[in-house]
Amino acid sequence: MPSLNDQLSLGDNLSMHFKAFLAASVSLVFPALAMAQTTQAPPRLALPTVTVTAEKEPADAQRVPVSVTAVPQDTLWDAKVSFVSEAAIYAPNVWFNEFSARKLSNAFFRGVGSSPANPGVTTYIDGVPQLNSNSSNIEFNGVEQVEFVRGPQSALFGRNTLGGVINIASERPSLSTWSGNAFVPLGNFDTREVRGAASGPINSRVGVAFSAGRSVRDGFTVNDVTGHDLDSRSASFGKGQLLFTPTQRWEARVIFMGEVVRR
Repeated sequence: MPSLNDQLSLGDNLSMHFKAFLAASVSLVFPALAMAQTTQAPPRLALPTVTVTAEKEPADAQRVPVSVTAVPQDTLWDAKVSFVSEAAIYAPNVWFNEFSARKLSNAFFRGVGSSPANPGVTTYIDGVPQLNSNSSNIEFNGVEQVEFVRGPQSALFGRNTLGGVINIASERPSLSTWSGNAFVPLGNFDTREVRGAASGPINSRVGVAFSAGRSVRDGFTVNDVTGHDLDSRSASFGKGQLLFTPTQRWEARVIFMGEVVRR
């Protein structure tokens, strides 16, 4: 049995070990707390607000009670998107059946689609319905944004929108400064294009915009009998706009657009 002195010595050793452990714990905890207080939170990424007209009035895309995907102009330019069926790759549950000609392409939203002359998904270009696929899948020319609105929209857009709506909005003419762009893309199968656009003010209340282009491409297949290629394409297209703003609350815009295609 240990003596009283041995017990006191053992108690002193335990006390010294406990104090050392406590001091080490404090030295580890307080620097961590100090570091946590001095470390700044990582910066938050703020995405720009996307404005859509899915309900015929401009609104925040996150606040409208419909399923809508907006493809802005920057994305269209960066991806070299030329027509609406190419833009559909950015919209979930949207598919185009591509036949031999683009004018025969029909949209399907969530599996809902129909014939070219009686669509279940209607394309609106600047608020004007295109009730035939011949005019709905035209070249993008001066386009600002494309919206894919999924789900029945008959309450606002009529009976031909059981699957949804495609909204195509043209870029507004500038009322501040003149600007323009031009580019000449080239590709295989002797693909060549020329596109250009210009926009600017006539005065403080009137603005104009012009855009035009031409696209030519050889066919992908050669007929062994005649020696002629198939699926060749040449198209010329253009758009002109006139914007008139008599007051801050009223404006009028006249848009003329056309496309001539030989396939």
